[in-house]
Amino acid sequence: MHNLTSVSEECIECRICVEECPFLSKLNKTPKEIANELIKGIDLTKSYVMECFLCNLCRAVCPLSLDFASIISHARHKLSATQNMIGLCYRLFLPDDPLFMIDAYKQYKRLNYQPLGKRNFKYAFFPGCAMSIYSPEATMQVYEKLTGKIGDVGLLDLCCGKPLEDIGLSERASKWLLKLEESLREHNCVCIITACPNCYYYLRSRLQDKFKLLTVYEVLENEIKRGLSNCNFKVTVHDSCPDRFKGIFATHVRGFFRNNQIVEMKHCKEKALCCGAGGLVSCADHNLPAIASEIRAKEFFETNVELMVVYCYTCAQMFWASQPEIKTKHILDLALKTQDMSEEVKSQELSKFAMKLLTSLAPKTDS
Repeated sequence: MHNLTSVSEECIECRICVEECPFLSKLNKTPKEIANELIKGIDLTKSYVMECFLCNLCRAVCPLSLDFASIISHARHKLSATQNMIGLCYRLFLPDDPLFMIDAYKQYKRLNYQPLGKRNFKYAFFPGCAMSIYSPEATMQVYEKLTGKIGDVGLLDLCCGKPLEDIGLSERASKWLLKLEESLREHNCVCIITACPNCYYYLRSRLQDKFKLLTVYEVLENEIKRGLSNCNFKVTVHDSCPDRFKGIFATHVRGFFRNNQIVEMKHCKEKALCCGAGGLVSCADHNLPAIASEIRAKEFFETNVELMVVYCYTCAQMFWASQPEIKTKHILDLALKTQDMSEEVKSQELSKFAMKLLTSLAPKTDS
């Protein structure tokens, strides 16, 4: 029964995770209580499993390091298999769906990266969905710098498929991953270079025995460091949830600054707080992401620094939209002096586009 039994039997109900996590705080239930409920079966009365950020903060603060998020993921898979849980909101984030907002928004903005990925290449630059729409300038600059440094690079503008897995659509996620793998093979690619921590860890867990995986921070370390050499103000770093335990991105990003430049927030690195975008929770409860980002905002202002640096464009978008009073910048835009789409996000352009997409396409695809 996956990790259900171990959580049910081993959780000591210390409630540390309940106090730390907005999802568990809302339910006011311990992992043991939830595991015991799920052991009895999964049905629509357990739809609260769609409200978990899947961020693994609970595991990071747990005295026993219990893997509670994995039982939520397992419950989502079972729920999705037995119930029609995939509403219109979720469909906006699923790459194999006609309503996939990323592709639609790129068409609307006339963002076309595909010509860069139609030749054979040894290295595939994989910017990730969020970077490709929130910072086209940085996407192109990183691609050009990679090409200038290692030569044989193509830009592969595809979703990794993680959102499908996150909401429990394992079969569709596997099919999408196979499509991605076939595309890489067609280009004779042997190495994936990612800018997105979500893509990096998701693909690493599934394709590391087939392709080498690197981050842009490893390959362009000197170039990024030079770009940040004139930054003399203090910053704080918001860490990405997938990077929580390995800390590969966190270590690289902090290494670009002098030690006295960084003021850490109360929750950082392994115990970082989710920005609110994790697990597509906004489709189940739009209040929980707002609560999560507000907690983060409070910690940011306690540091008294000028800037919050992020290394995930989804996190950047979350703060641009929900906490516009925080000056938030992605590390790549900061280093490359590129213009992001923060103002478009703050002006609700993307949200309005999503609503327009739903109202115009949903009747056609659901009829």
